[in-house]
Amino acid sequence: MSYLVMARKWRPKNFDEMVGQEHVARTLRNAIESDRVSHAFLFTGTRGVGKTTSARILAKALNCLKGPTATPCEQCENCVAVNRGASMDVLEIDGASNNSVDDIRELREQVAYAPMQGKYKIYIIDEVHMLSKSAFNALLKTLEEPPPHVVFIFATTESGKVPHTILSRVQRFDFKRISEAAIRERLEYICAQEGVKPERAALEAIARKADGSMRDALSLFDRVFAFAGSELTLDAARKALGIPAERMFDDLFHHLVGHDAGGCLSVLNDVYEEGLEVSEFLIGFGEHLRDLLFARQRGVTPELLGLGADRFAQVKALSGDLQDGDILRYAKIVSDLVAGLRTAPHPRLWVELGLARMAALDRVVTLSQLMGQEPAHLPAPSVAAAPNAAPPAADKKKNPELKPPDRREQPLEEPVDPEASREMPGPADEPPPPSPVPDFSDVPEDVAEVAAAPELPDDDAEHDEERDMGDDLGGVPSSGISAGSVSSSEGRTWILAEMPAAWADLVEDYALDKPFTSSPLRHSRLDHEDGEPATLEVTFAGEHYHDLFLSDGENRKSLREFLARRLAPGTQFTLAFSGGDVGGEGAAPAPIRTIHPAASAQAVLEEEPGVRKLIEVFEGRLID
Repeated sequence: MSYLVMARKWRPKNFDEMVGQEHVARTLRNAIESDRVSHAFLFTGTRGVGKTTSARILAKALNCLKGPTATPCEQCENCVAVNRGASMDVLEIDGASNNSVDDIRELREQVAYAPMQGKYKIYIIDEVHMLSKSAFNALLKTLEEPPPHVVFIFATTESGKVPHTILSRVQRFDFKRISEAAIRERLEYICAQEGVKPERAALEAIARKADGSMRDALSLFDRVFAFAGSELTLDAARKALGIPAERMFDDLFHHLVGHDAGGCLSVLNDVYEEGLEVSEFLIGFGEHLRDLLFARQRGVTPELLGLGADRFAQVKALSGDLQDGDILRYAKIVSDLVAGLRTAPHPRLWVELGLARMAALDRVVTLSQLMGQEPAHLPAPSVAAAPNAAPPAADKKKNPELKPPDRREQPLEEPVDPEASREMPGPADEPPPPSPVPDFSDVPEDVAEVAAAPELPDDDAEHDEERDMGDDLGGVPSSGISAGSVSSSEGRTWILAEMPAAWADLVEDYALDKPFTSSPLRHSRLDHEDGEPATLEVTFAGEHYHDLFLSDGENRKSLREFLARRLAPGTQFTLAFSGGDVGGEGAAPAPIRTIHPAASAQAVLEEEPGVRKLIEVFEGRLID
C-alpha cells in the first residue's frame, strides 16, 4: 500500500477525536441522540479546521447500521464505505467544478431516489460559495422542502458569499481557529503513537507556523518527520520549514536600537545566505515585535503569547527602556515592507532601505519628558509678591498636579546647597510663620486700596482656586480678560444714581459670570430716572443688540439679579430695555477688555519658556 500522509492517517473518525471544535461536536451529538437532526447544515470556517471531516462523521453517524448514533461503530459496511469514500449514499460534490444550473438540475432529479444502503441520502457540497447565483436560486426549493431521506451538508471558507436565502434555510456552524496549545497536544499524541521523540519547542514552532489549521500542522509535521527522523529537534524544524532562528530577530532588534544600519545589513545578508524567504523573515520579525510589545504589559502571560517561560523572560528583558511607541513604529515600517515587497522592482534594495530607515529613527519622547529637559524656570506670577512673603512652594501644595516634572524651587544663579536642602523642613514639619502685613503708607492711595483689599468671601473660593492655578502656570490668565481687568465694583454697595457712571465696570463684572451672553451689553449705556420705584434703563446701540440680548429670556432675569446684588438690601427699581442710540449725552459704552491677539502672542513668548521651547523643538510658529 502507498504511504498515507499524516493529515489523512490521523483524520478524526468520531466526534470525540475532533480537536478545538467541541461546541460543534456537542451540538451534533445532542441532535442525533434526541432525534432532532436538521435537513440542511452549513459548516463555515478557515482552512483545515475540520469542516469536511465533521460532515463525514455526521454522515457515518446517520447511516451507521447501529444508528443513527452519536458514536459510529466503524465496523459496519456503511461506516467502512464512508471512511473509504465509496459510499453510494454519501455523495461529495466539489462546488467549484459543479457550479452551474445544469449541475443543480441534475442533483434535483437524483434526490427523489431513496438511499440504497443507509437511512439517509447525504449530499456534501464543499466550497459551496463557488456556486453561481442561478445555481443557488435553482437549489432554493429543494433545500427548503427536501424529501425526508435527504440531508444537505454545505462547507465553505467564505460564508459571506453565500446568499441570505440559503443561510436562512440551513443550520449554521462556525468552526473556530484551533489554538496553538491544542495543536501541540495533538502532535504530542501523534508522536507517541508514531514512536517519535520530539522537542517541545519544535512542536510549538510547528503549531505557530500552522496558524490555526490542524491540516497544515500535520502536513508540516510530515515534512519535519521526513527530514529529521525519529529525533525531532527545534533546529531540524527550523531548517525543514525555513523558519528563521530567534537569534536573528534578537540581533536585528539590537542593531535597530543601537542605530547600527551596517549591523542590520549584515543580518539581512545572513537571511539570503541561509536561503530563507525574506517575506517569511519580515513576518517573523513582525511577530517578534508583537511579543516584545505585549510581554511588557501587565497581566500578559507566556501562554497568552504562545512562548515558553524562558523565552518569555528573554523577550521581556530585551526591550529595555524603549517606549511602546518605538516598538509600534518599527512594527508599522515592517508591515509596510511586507506589503510593498510583492510589487517592489528590487526586493532586496526595498528591504535594505527600510531597515536603514528604521535604524535612523530617534527614540520616542513624551511631552512631559520634553518639558522636563528644559533647564529654565517657568516665569514667576505676574502679581508682585509682598515683602517677606511665604515661599511659592506653600501655594503649590494646593494643586500639586500642576507642578512640572523637574521644576526647581531655587533660581539657576543660586544653586541649592545639598547640606542645606537636607535641613529644610518637610511637609510634616511645622509650617512657616505667617508673613507680616506689608506697610502701604508710602504707596498711592488707589494702589494701596487694591493691595490691602480683604480676603475673598467663602462663596468666591472657586475663583480664588482658579487664580492660584493661573499663578502656578506662570501667571498666564485663564480667561480672555486680562489679569488687571477685574474692576473695583466687585463687593461694593452702590446707589442707583451712581450706576450709570460705573456701567462699564459693572458690565465687566457681569461678564465674569455670563461670558457668552454679555457681549451685547458692551454696546449699551445705563440711564437712571427717579420715581416710585426708580427706573434703570439699558439702551443698546441698535435694535440688533437689543434683540440679541433679549432673545434668551434668562438674560433679563440674570441682569436684574446681578444689579440687585450690587444695591443696598431692600432697594426697589424697575429695569427697562430699549434699542435706541447710545451716542447721546451721558453715554458711556463699556470698553471691551480683552487682550489683542498680537499682544497675547508676544506676551506668551516672553513669559512662557515652555511654549518657546516647543516652538524651537518642533520648528513651529505661533498663529494669532
